[in-house]
Amino acid sequence: MSIISVMDREVLYKVKAWLMQQNIPHAGIITPKEIVLKEMYPLCNTSIKISSNNSIKDELEASIPEQLFFNEVVGLEHKKNVFVKEVYEIIKNLKEAYMDDANNRPFVLCSSFGKDSCMLIFCMWTALIEIREEFGIDALKRKVFIVSSDTGLEMPEVREYMYKCINAVQQEAIKERLPIETKIVEPDLNSSFAVKVIGKGVTISTGRSRRRNCTFWFKIEPMDKFIQEIVAQYGEVVIHLGVRHLESELRNKTIQKYRGDSDNEGFIIPHTKPKQFVCHPIKNLSTDELWDTLKNYENDKLPFGIPFSELFALYQNSNECPMQVSNQNKQSCGTNRNGCFVCQMIDEDKMLLFQRDVQIIFIKTLFRKNL
Repeated sequence: MSIISVMDREVLYKVKAWLMQQNIPHAGIITPKEIVLKEMYPLCNTSIKISSNNSIKDELEASIPEQLFFNEVVGLEHKKNVFVKEVYEIIKNLKEAYMDDANNRPFVLCSSFGKDSCMLIFCMWTALIEIREEFGIDALKRKVFIVSSDTGLEMPEVREYMYKCINAVQQEAIKERLPIETKIVEPDLNSSFAVKVIGKGVTISTGRSRRRNCTFWFKIEPMDKFIQEIVAQYGEVVIHLGVRHLESELRNKTIQKYRGDSDNEGFIIPHTKPKQFVCHPIKNLSTDELWDTLKNYENDKLPFGIPFSELFALYQNSNECPMQVSNQNKQSCGTNRNGCFVCQMIDEDKMLLFQRDVQIIFIKTLFRKNL
C-alpha cells in the first residue's frame, strides 16, 4: 500500500486521473491519521491511498513532479495545504460533526474576519472541501452560514475590509459549490448608536462597567435575531465561535461558561438558550499554530478568497505583533481589538492612533481640542 500526498489540488487531480486510466484502485482524497508523524510535523490534506502491491512511484507521469510519498520523512517546511496535527484534529472533528446523520442542524460561524475567525473559516472550508472530494457533492447537505455584524461604529478601513471579506467568501463558495451563505447583520434603528446614545442619552460601557451593554446592543442582539430566524426555519442550530483559551482572559471565560467543570466535554455542547448548541473548534490552538497555518498563504489568498496580506496588515496597523516570537511578549500579542471608534472600554485605540499618524482626514473631529 502506498500513500501519495501533494501540495497542490490541481496536481492531485492529475494523479487521480492517471490512476483511473491505469485502473489502479485508490481510496480518493484522504488525510489518514497514521501519517501524522510527530506533533509538530506538517501534514498534507491532499492525499491518495493506493491499494496496490506494486510500487507506482516510477510509473507516474513526468508531468507530475510534485508528488510526495509518505514512506519518506516529511521535512519541517511551510507549503500550501500543510498543517500540524492540532489543525488536522480540528478539521477531522468538523468533518465528523458535519457528516452526523443524527441531525441536520445548520452551522453558523460568527466571524469578524480577524485571525481567529479566519482560522475557523479555514478549518471549516477545508473540512467541506475534503467531504466533497471523498463523498461527492451530494454529501454537502448541511447549510453553513458565515455571519458578521456591522455595528456602524467600526473604523472605515475595518468596515471596508469586513465587506470585502464577506463578498470574497460568498464568491469562492459559489465557485467551489459549497453550501455556504454569508450574511451581515446590523442593529435596529432603535438599538443604534444614534438613537441609544445621542438621542436618548444612554451612556455606553466604560472600563468600570460590569456589563458591556453597547456590545449587546450593537453586535450581539442583531446576531441573536438572525440565529433565532435560523432556529425558526431549521428547528435547531450549532453556533461556531472562533475563540481560544490563549487569546485573552475574557475569551477564556466565554469558553468556560459553556464548558462547565468538565475537561472532556463533547465537540458540540448545548447552549444556554433552547434549541441552540455551541462549538469552539479552535479553542486549544496556540497563536503560533494559528499563524503557522495561515502564513502558508502569505504570498497568496486564503482558500476562501481573502488575501493573507490584508489580514496581516490589519494587525500591523494596530501595532500588534502578529507573529509571537517568545513567551515574554505573549500578553501584548493577540489582545488588541480593532473595534468601535467610540469604545470606552480600552485605554487607547491603537488603530485610531495609527490612522492619526497617517493623517486620515475624517478623524480630526474626534479630537475634541480641535473643535
